[in-house]
Amino acid sequence: MKKLIALVLAMMMLLAACGNSAAPAPTAAPAAPAPEAPAAPEAEAPAAPAEPVEFSGKLPAPFAITSCGQSPGATMLNVVAGQAGLTSVNDNAMDVSGLPADTKTLIITTGTSGKGMGAAGTDVNMELDRCLALAEAAKKAGMLVCCAHVEGMSRRTDANDQASIDGILAIADVVLVIDDSDSDGFFTNYCNTNNLPLLKVPVALNAADVME
Repeated sequence: MKKLIALVLAMMMLLAACGNSAAPAPTAAPAAPAPEAPAAPEAEAPAAPAEPVEFSGKLPAPFAITSCGQSPGATMLNVVAGQAGLTSVNDNAMDVSGLPADTKTLIITTGTSGKGMGAAGTDVNMELDRCLALAEAAKKAGMLVCCAHVEGMSRRTDANDQASIDGILAIADVVLVIDDSDSDGFFTNYCNTNNLPLLKVPVALNAADVME
């Protein structure tokens, strides 16, 4: 009987010891390292202006031709260039996005057509804004900018005509005119005063003689 009591007490003491032993606490997983912030992209350097096209006495193709004033002179020069076998694009609504990248000479004809501007829903100020932006983009791309007047004195009759001429002359690298357009020496005097090359031909059809 004493042995049985002793055995029961021993078992009770063993159970109590097992109940008091706590399970080991789980080990916490190491914290994941914080992701590194992405490096800020390096700012791109502004593109350098393209090497300008050399003027050697003739206007080099390919041409982009537009009119500052919606007169037909630009279409005339485009036809002349095509007949001479030279690459040329004519768009009298051309803006910067429509300027062909392979252009070497941007030709902007001057003198206005009230009827043409009315049909196009534009005016001389809007035409100047468009053409000056186009000329600026052409210069940055290294293209020559040619101010042309190839419709004679009939396109030098009013303030709109003169505004078109003055605005494009101011940004031109070279000037192309027919004899009648310069019958009073206006373009000759301007080019002499401003050290601009002047290409003068008898009529618009002869413009091919100064294109290459």
